[in-house]
Amino acid sequence: MKITHFILLILIAILLPACSSRPSYVLSDKKMENLLFDLYIAETEIKENASVFLNDSLQKRQLLHSVFEKHRVSEQTFDTSLVWYNANLDKYFKIIEKVTERYTILIEDLKKEKDRLIAQLTVRDTTFLYTTPAFTLRSAWRENIHAFKTDTFHLNEFQEYNVEFWAMGIRDSVPAPILTFCIQCKDTTLVYRDTLVHNGLISKQYTLPIKNTAKSVFGSLYLPPENENPLLIGNFTVYRQKAIPPSPETLYSEKVRIR
Repeated sequence: MKITHFILLILIAILLPACSSRPSYVLSDKKMENLLFDLYIAETEIKENASVFLNDSLQKRQLLHSVFEKHRVSEQTFDTSLVWYNANLDKYFKIIEKVTERYTILIEDLKKEKDRLIAQLTVRDTTFLYTTPAFTLRSAWRENIHAFKTDTFHLNEFQEYNVEFWAMGIRDSVPAPILTFCIQCKDTTLVYRDTLVHNGLISKQYTLPIKNTAKSVFGSLYLPPENENPLLIGNFTVYRQKAIPPSPETLYSEKVRIR
């Protein structure tokens, strides 16, 4: 038994250095970390642009191959190193922890950049439903109200409506002008009223509840009779602005261009 134990100890002494000592063909910790980090980035790009890479396996292969070329490492060397690190998990876990930290920070930065590109490349399709040139409201009867009704041709397509105009003559000491905006649906009419409290550009947005369809959109701008100050209104416009985000292909092409 004693001889058997002695032989066993000798075997352990021989095998332990063989496992823990790094062979020359195995990538260093830092080299492995940097390579894994860039591979994670490449895989994220493939996942984020699945529609681009789905039918182009060659492009996917070229992207991954470019990572190995960047680090001047063959895929065979990487695979061999990975086997060694899997046998030395303490080192491998430390590398993965560092890669994860760097990857998390990068993903946050990439998301911010993606959001910036989407905002920059988004096309806003504006449909004007009602416009009128400058007009003046006065306290005199029939001159203190301006009624409007929008073009109904596009109404069923929209859920949000914008009203925008310039106002001059609003004062704090007298009753404020009132903007009334009405959306007539099949079974109900939604009425919004806003008191105008400042001069300059006035912009309002009104949203139609989901599952409702607008049949008519109309309203008025009203100056209370007690207000003897003329109210000048310019560029009174009712419009709908539809945001059309860029396609994944366009977004990917723009990211490649600025890289």
